[in-house]
Amino acid sequence: MKKYCQKNRCKIYGPGSDKKDNLRDAFSGAEEYHNNAIQKLDRLHYQRRKLIGEIYRMRLMTVTTIAELRDSIKIMYSSAGFIQRALNSSRPYICPFHTLLKHVPQNSTVLDIGCGSGLFLNLLAYRNIVNTATGIDAAKQPIITARAALKVIEPKADIIFEHRKVEEGLPDMKFSVVSMIDVIHHIDPNYQRSALESAVSRVSDNGIFLFKDIGSRPLWRAWANRFHDLLLARQWIYYVKETDVQDWIEKAGFQLVHQETINMWWYGHNLMIFQNKATSKSGHNNA
Repeated sequence: MKKYCQKNRCKIYGPGSDKKDNLRDAFSGAEEYHNNAIQKLDRLHYQRRKLIGEIYRMRLMTVTTIAELRDSIKIMYSSAGFIQRALNSSRPYICPFHTLLKHVPQNSTVLDIGCGSGLFLNLLAYRNIVNTATGIDAAKQPIITARAALKVIEPKADIIFEHRKVEEGLPDMKFSVVSMIDVIHHIDPNYQRSALESAVSRVSDNGIFLFKDIGSRPLWRAWANRFHDLLLARQWIYYVKETDVQDWIEKAGFQLVHQETINMWWYGHNLMIFQNKATSKSGHNNA
């Protein structure tokens, strides 16, 4: 604005000029100049943010370390509050996302049941692994956080986050990957089997069911997990035996194609991947 006024000083104070009209014109022009400058700055800021996003996206596509995941998550959830940002960025240190991401095939369609703040789906979208994805969670605030992260990363994939309880039903369509990550231990034992059967019913013919939950053995790790949920979720958790999970899902027509135990700090994790029996010849091998 200062530059504009200096440029037009002679027009305002020149001989024979109508000062009031000239001042009005000058300030009107200065306002237009100011608005145009703001729009240019906004465009530059948008392009800068997009470029930074692409750089981190390319880095994340070759991520091999937990620290790199953490740094990328800080960018993705930069619009979240301090507590949410801290919780999400620290989660790769206690939950094996670096392993889970490797088991989702390129161009997948994914349903994440109990998605929380959308960390798993947003990482998949950030890596350009998924074409479409839907995340559902019974808690409203995490869904708001997940949607805010989407606006930051601007994924090419079509991602939807829904505030929905499992009891209200799952999306009608089928997905090439259905995931349940650290969900089953929050469900009443009387409904754990039906929840798993409902989840696998949404897996497409060539799809997989990715199941990850905290381990119930050894006992000291199990109690570490229990104290964690009592502190953060304020909930008494219900462990389910791996053998029961395998039995229930195999009876639903699936075959266990990969299984492993992952220990991170004092937390124990059990990963199980199931596939339709008719199409179980995949790249997965039993660990």
